[in-house]
Amino acid sequence: MNRLLPSLMAISALSSLLPFSHAQANDINDGCFWQNDQYGPMQFTADIGPVFVPRDAAIGDVIGTLDKLIWVRQGPGAVTLLCHTQVVPVINLNVRNTAPAFSGSLPPIGGDNSDGKILTTSIPGVGIRVKLGQPVSGPQDLWNLDGPPIVPYNGYIDGSMFFYWQQSSMDAYITLVKIGDIAPGPQMLDGRELAQGLYTGVGKGWSLSVTGTVTQAECSVSSTPVSADPVDLGEWQQSDFTGPGYTTRATPFTLTLNSCISDPASGGSVTTANIRLDGVNGSVPIGDPMNGVFSLSTDSTAEGVGIQLLLADASTPVGLGVEVPLQAISPSGDTVLPFNARFYQTDALVKAGQAKGALDFTITYK
Repeated sequence: MNRLLPSLMAISALSSLLPFSHAQANDINDGCFWQNDQYGPMQFTADIGPVFVPRDAAIGDVIGTLDKLIWVRQGPGAVTLLCHTQVVPVINLNVRNTAPAFSGSLPPIGGDNSDGKILTTSIPGVGIRVKLGQPVSGPQDLWNLDGPPIVPYNGYIDGSMFFYWQQSSMDAYITLVKIGDIAPGPQMLDGRELAQGLYTGVGKGWSLSVTGTVTQAECSVSSTPVSADPVDLGEWQQSDFTGPGYTTRATPFTLTLNSCISDPASGGSVTTANIRLDGVNGSVPIGDPMNGVFSLSTDSTAEGVGIQLLLADASTPVGLGVEVPLQAISPSGDTVLPFNARFYQTDALVKAGQAKGALDFTITYK
């Protein structure tokens, strides 16, 4: 039968199923075997390229693209696996992980259970989920599976076949997942084997590995990041304050993040700088913290006013004691975060004097 396969392949080059006539049925090979006695296993490598992950992403967050589709092919010396059932009633497929599965608990990803499905990689803190497509994805490829085609899983083909099932390439849907702390700088996926497919009659049919780089998206903060420290809100007459809720003119200032690294690709992943502001030196939120008003510090002599922090539009308050998303960081160089501040009258009576306030800030990247 082997001598007939080249002509059959030629007329069905775009199909994973090779037809044969009833007259040829008694001559065909059953089970799984290598075409033309050119033996495997097939070696598949999926290259995901450069991927960026926000430094403060949560454990269980997807890194980059969910289910990135990669058509994995063989290199030089490619071989083809053929399978058929007639005399052999059942062909089994065992897709198993050769990299250890992450042992911790993770949330579902894309609606699929993550237990035992996130494999460890050569990068500490980075896991990987491998979902396979054609020609081993389910009934559309003749396989009956024990669940979604997410490594590890099992499948089988039973019943008499009128076609050869064949494989020389594969679709892989790759998802990287944060499973722990990731070191700064580019980290390499080194191409070690993650999974393999075992078939009735041939054993190991293919091996799958993944290459690429994962880099934390983040910036650094210098010892003097604020454009003016302290921010000068100006001098005001006691008579300027007409009642609770009165505000002075806003004073703009900036906070600069340095040496930023993030995804430079158009349409790539976006990393957002977030800020959390907490009072120090006696400054605490006044009223609703989301209004961004905090009290004067203990070394102030003025009374009856606080200080309000605003975003770049000089009207939107910056909440206190919470993480506030600001803007996407630059792919390289500096990122400048604009703010405004102003006095905010809190009491009916205002006492003249020196007015100071102090906040600590924390920047996170998500």
